[in-house]
Amino acid sequence: MGNASPVTKLEIISTSPGAIKITDGPQGSDKVLMSDANGVGTWKIPASIRATATGVFPGSSITASSNGSGTVYSNVYIDLREGKWSVNTGLTISNPGNTNRFWFHAYLSTSQSSVQRAYFTHLALLPYLPRTLQLFFHIQVLLNDGALSMLSSPSIRIYLLIENKATGSWTFGTGAYENYFYAIPLN
Repeated sequence: MGNASPVTKLEIISTSPGAIKITDGPQGSDKVLMSDANGVGTWKIPASIRATATGVFPGSSITASSNGSGTVYSNVYIDLREGKWSVNTGLTISNPGNTNRFWFHAYLSTSQSSVQRAYFTHLALLPYLPRTLQLFFHIQVLLNDGALSMLSSPSIRIYLLIENKATGSWTFGTGAYENYFYAIPLN
């Protein structure tokens, strides 16, 4: 059904749903057509309908301890799909017998053994409090950027690493009820 005098260059008038269809490959259920700053549209799942991602803690408590330099894997990870995320974590850190105060750093990494940021970038990093780590990362996971042609999964696993200190400086137990690790989708 046409319109002899449209108000805009494209005007569709229909009395039934489904009057328009765009099939260009990445369309899918629950996706909406979103434009970038140049007006180029791509199919995305909006943050408002994406689920919060929950971090995975081991079934039984595991203790990670400082033992030198570099980083220590916390035994906690999270799986994230493509998009922007606010990643939030709180870790209960104890420093047995150590009265010295020091700063910790925690890192999101695609490796358990060293800090690597493959397929995600930091949008912002906010500070945390010593002793009990409370971190807020804002990251963007890039899965369809052409670099992942060999990736078979539609998500990536991101590990939480803690800065290592001298042996006995700190311990982290995954079973503490105060620990949390989750990510909220952002637009």
